[in-house]
Amino acid sequence: MSISNIKKLSMNPHFYSLLMQSFLSGYEKPCEIKLPFMAIPILLYAESREKLVNANIRSRIDTLFQSPQIVDESNIKAIIIFNENDEKRLVPLKQGVNIITGESKTGKSALVEIIDYCLCSTRCTIPKGKITDFSYLYVLVMGIGDNTYIIARYNWDNGGKMYFSKEEKDFNYKVLSLGYFSEKPTLPYKDAQYEIECALGLFVTNMATGADQQGKKASLRNMVSYLFQHQNLMASKFALFYRFSDYYKRKDIIDQFPVFAGMISQEYYSDLIQLNTLKGSTKTKI
Repeated sequence: MSISNIKKLSMNPHFYSLLMQSFLSGYEKPCEIKLPFMAIPILLYAESREKLVNANIRSRIDTLFQSPQIVDESNIKAIIIFNENDEKRLVPLKQGVNIITGESKTGKSALVEIIDYCLCSTRCTIPKGKITDFSYLYVLVMGIGDNTYIIARYNWDNGGKMYFSKEEKDFNYKVLSLGYFSEKPTLPYKDAQYEIECALGLFVTNMATGADQQGKKASLRNMVSYLFQHQNLMASKFALFYRFSDYYKRKDIIDQFPVFAGMISQEYYSDLIQLNTLKGSTKTKI
């Protein structure tokens, strides 16, 4: 049923009883009594119904109804590597330009790959060598807005599960140890990706331009292409951005740039769907 039809029937109590019945039966199992009371305000409130037009299989209540977070600034505060004995290697970073020097083959170039891995890459591209021999848990400390976020991931051989936690802005990451993670739940990388996207304010989950389309979501993994520039890209005549070799991925990255730049939000796509629907109905009448 379309949103326009829901509007027409919005004051019909029989319709609402059927709608609630369908809503609850969709669970195919007993539900808590509080659930109908949570659903009724959403169905009754016109503005909430408008937002439902953006729903897709990845949608959650917070992505549909939460106001986008305005992130004033974000930066990587540190990269930390732990071994199984709780020994660590720490690279502190400051906001602005950081210059890292060292001898050849000591792992300078691997830092980019560690960041990429902690930002939920589907594979591990950290070069085999001293770093991978030492590593047990990789940690990325990020400052986003008024908070510090701890993003950690086990090395590939130990399953690649992740941690995500939120701390105060002045959190002292230098005292981190493996014990910090012992009471925190591990996350599949997809769940950790969702948490990072929420922290960054990436709430655009349906980039469709028509009511009948299934749109894509603005993804952290596509944002990564604007964060890194490998040394081989500096010399390349054929590519400018990280992982632009695949045509379809490149198209998604370019299409999603206005979202990453903060130019448009989910509301833009909602308005665009309504505009195109009205244009279609006008042509039909003519």
